[in-house]
Amino acid sequence: MKYLRYLLLLYVVGALAACSPDDDPTVEPTPDTPTPETPFMLQGKSIAILGDSYSTYGGWIPDGYLTWYGIDGVDGKNSSKNDVGSVADTWWHQLMTKYDCTLLINSSYSGSSICYTGYKTDSNPTGDERKTAFITRMKSDLAASRIKPEVILILGGTNDHYAGAPSGEIRYADWTEEQLKCFFPAFAYMLDYLIKEHPTARIINIQNDCFSTEEQQSIATITAHYQVQNIVLKNIKGSANLQGGHPTKATMARIAEQVDQAIHE
Repeated sequence: MKYLRYLLLLYVVGALAACSPDDDPTVEPTPDTPTPETPFMLQGKSIAILGDSYSTYGGWIPDGYLTWYGIDGVDGKNSSKNDVGSVADTWWHQLMTKYDCTLLINSSYSGSSICYTGYKTDSNPTGDERKTAFITRMKSDLAASRIKPEVILILGGTNDHYAGAPSGEIRYADWTEEQLKCFFPAFAYMLDYLIKEHPTARIINIQNDCFSTEEQQSIATITAHYQVQNIVLKNIKGSANLQGGHPTKATMARIAEQVDQAIHE
């Protein structure tokens, strides 16, 4: 009898060992098990654009907005100065076509700056461009009550640079009207607004290659603060890439290619 009880004990111990958690295929992964990230893709996304002349095309921006690309005398002034002859040549349309995106709005205004300070002219000696500034248009054109884009593409700052808008000091809250006349605080103000207005959207800043070292460093600092992807364009400025001061058809393709690669790398 003792021998039988001994054999039974050995059987139970063996059975328990066979069912140890180490060999159980149903054991749940530990909290430390990394979950692979799903790569971001533009495919099928709804898009909003906030830009200047580089992103304009007649008939594709809000009525009354100044455009540069289009047909002379009708919706732009480029046809005699530039070889971008179709909306299909623009950087943003190339991306949208490739990835079957939906354009919710293209809020682009030729000559506009991000901050309230633009070009000084005889008719506008102070350079006050608050009506057309990015930080003004975003509140009407990109308000969440109007659209809910999955992706917001920003290509601006070029006119802040060339108009000589004051740089100002970087700040992330409590902006004054005077501070919003300056490039750096206005840039932060723009990202802050868009992130709060569209918390689930992927916001991407596209940086032209015309900026000074200080401007480049400040843009990098601000986008890093808001965890916004900053795509730095290369080989855009220069007479070989611009006609009439604006990207040629080939340069548009280069912009599209660089943005595409940076988003999907």
